[in-house]
Parts: sequence; structure tokens; C-alpha cells
Amino acid sequence: MGHLRSTIIGNFISNLNIFLKNKVTRLNYLGDWGTQFGFIKLGVEDLQFTPEAIQKDPLKLLYQSYVHANKLAEKNPEILEKARFEFLKLEQGNPEDLKFWREYLSYTKRELQDTYDRLGVSFDEYNYESDYSAKDIQNVVDILRTKRI
Repeated sequence: MGHLRSTIIGNFISNLNIFLKNKVTRLNYLGDWGTQFGFIKLGVEDLQFTPEAIQKDPLKLLYQSYVHANKLAEKNPEILEKARFEFLKLEQGNPEDLKFWREYLSYTKRELQDTYDRLGVSFDEYNYESDYSAKDIQNVVDILRTKRI
């Protein structure tokens, strides 16, 4: 709900600025990348959700998978390491993981768009955390290390 709140506030400020004839670009930055994907994948596997079941109610089952894997990690620290490893495979471009990630991302984007449509929120541009992988920003990391930042 916190993200939705900031979206509504941003939409209000955008509408106000458009009314005042200011130039407005509505940008939505989505955090679609990280260890959370590893948790989702591990939860889906442990709960034995089939692709067909996920397709019928994707956000509910993906959320349940994430919560389930996090609860497992609270009891067993190895689960966190497994989730990190799953994300590492994704970051390294594992085709099977990328396929599932794209599918899960499409479900999330569709649900978000439905919510935005109901609220009258629109965006000019979408950016994604996955647009900036570690290898893509390595030069920035190297500069920061050189400057000891």
C-alpha cells in the first residue's frame, strides 16, 4: 500500500502541475529485480504451484510463494542463500529463470495497470530496476571504488 500511496500523491502533483501549465513527465520506476525473485521461485517450487494455477490467480499465488519462502528463511538461513543464488542465476542471464521472471513480471504489470486505470493514474514512461543490472553499472561502481566512496 505504501507504493500505491506515493503513486496517488505523485498523480495529484502531476495533475496540479498540468493544470498550472507546467511541463510534466509522469515516470513510474518499478523494482522488478532482486532477491525477492529468488524467494518467489523457491516458494513456487516448495508449494508446488503449477504454471496453470499461477496463471489463474497470479498475484495471489506469487505473493503466497514470497511470504512462504520468507517464513522458511526465518527458520533456515540457507533459504536466504538459495534465494540469492536464484537471483544470481537470473542476473547472469539463465534463460529458464528469465522466462519465468518475464512471465511473473507481466502478471504484475497487468495488475498494476488495472489498478492505475481504476484510479485514473497514467504514466508517460516506465523504467525498471532490471534496466540497471550490476554488469551495466560496473563502470560507476569502479569509479566509486577508486574514489573510496
